[in-house]
Amino acid sequence: MRHQVLFGLFVALTILLFLAFTFSSRANFRKKANRGLDFLCDFPFEAMGGQGPLTAISRTFLALFEAATVASSLYLVYLFPSFDYMMGVVIIYGAASLLKAGAALTMSFVPAYYFKQHLIAFMLFNVLYAFAEAMSAICFLNLRGFSSELSLSFMVISFALVVVAVILAMNPRLSNWTKLKSTMEQDGSIVNERPRPFVLAATEWALFACDFVGCLVSILGFFLIASA
Repeated sequence: MRHQVLFGLFVALTILLFLAFTFSSRANFRKKANRGLDFLCDFPFEAMGGQGPLTAISRTFLALFEAATVASSLYLVYLFPSFDYMMGVVIIYGAASLLKAGAALTMSFVPAYYFKQHLIAFMLFNVLYAFAEAMSAICFLNLRGFSSELSLSFMVISFALVVVAVILAMNPRLSNWTKLKSTMEQDGSIVNERPRPFVLAATEWALFACDFVGCLVSILGFFLIASA
């Protein structure tokens, strides 16, 4: 009964934190820019930047959500206290999740016009997320082995998320992400604007979405395998 209650609270809290992060970021951007946030064009740092209470609120919810993703990597210690031989894997998984959370928060603070610093934070977020999901897949496999269809199913899902992260990082358009769309006005003037999608901004939001899915997969998978 205790496991079921904790599982329900964990899932509900993770979903609420991600939704709170998303909606507070949208509200902050609308107040700052007087238009709606476009997840295909606008950066996360733009949605969480500026002055005022909504800026602090959106960044706080992001920090709390990332803390939940770290907690999800350690959830199996609570569910499987007798799996001492996995402790090394769990420590690596937890450390990767913690570093990934730090990279995500850094990316949300560093403006994209600091090209080098922003791209380093983005690539670290991407690589560490993929590594954490790979460790999650290894944990799923080791919990029940190849004999469990449930373990294998969640292992495949985690590896699929790794593949998605790799595809996002290897998108050839990322090398030209700063290229703008130029149009000529009737008076002959040239107007530059972001194309839609603006590849780096859209990729960063996609990584946040993958992070959310990966967290839920870990919580759900560990719970179902422990209950089987």
